[in-house]
Amino acid sequence: MENKKEDTKSITEDVVVHKEHFSKNIGQLALALSKAQGEFSAAIKDKKNPFFKSNFADLSSVIEASRDALVRNEIAVMQFPSGNEMRTYLTTKIVHSSGEWLESTIACVPQKQDIQSIGGTLTYLRRYSLASILGITQEDDDGNGNSYITNEQLQTIETLINGYEGIRARMIAKYKLLKKIPLLDYGNTIKVINRHIADAEKEKKEKEKNSVG
Repeated sequence: MENKKEDTKSITEDVVVHKEHFSKNIGQLALALSKAQGEFSAAIKDKKNPFFKSNFADLSSVIEASRDALVRNEIAVMQFPSGNEMRTYLTTKIVHSSGEWLESTIACVPQKQDIQSIGGTLTYLRRYSLASILGITQEDDDGNGNSYITNEQLQTIETLINGYEGIRARMIAKYKLLKKIPLLDYGNTIKVINRHIADAEKEKKEKEKNSVG
């Protein structure tokens, strides 16, 4: 049995349908999603909209901001397109390893009924729906150090400092959260980590040498 909630009020002139469905219980999914949200990075606004003269985060940025955290918390995301002669539909479903799930369906009227317009509409709906259902925020990439390291860069740092709790403590003291390391600091951060690792290994060898002697 599933619970249903429907709101047919128009979101805009073009986006006209919004539905939400979810499994009978979503406690484990909610817990896993809340943990994942604590690990999400902001989606970087790295694309320009010439019509509105503004920046926006494209689909790949939204996926990049959430993918690793979703995997770690055993959450899968699926998106299913459909449509008719008037509307293009997209259902976004998130599923937890427990079997619990929730989904949201949104429909939009493309400007034209051709493959290019429908494809563009689907890309927009995928980005809009994914960011909305996961709670992904967007952040300007203005070149002034206000954007943060990517998930891949974060993983590189995590791998480097694994087993070096002293180094981790220094970084947490400086940045509070590792994912909040400014993107422009990444290169220097790697150098500092490697220097601290070299010092730690040297100190370790000295201690071993003294203990043998």
